[in-house]
Amino acid sequence: AESNKFQSQLRFAEQELSAAKGHEQALQEQLTKEVNESLERYQSQLKQISELE
Repeated sequence: AESNKFQSQLRFAEQELSAAKGHEQALQEQLTKEVNESLERYQSQLKQISELE
């Protein structure tokens, strides 16, 4: 019974870890997307400024 309890806890911990990794990857992708969009806006503004000069 003790070994089953341990295996159950281990499975639960593995599932939690897997979910956390998925969440981390989703956050990383969101952050990358936001950084890229910011960079595009910045480059667009630089282009507009250089066209004004």
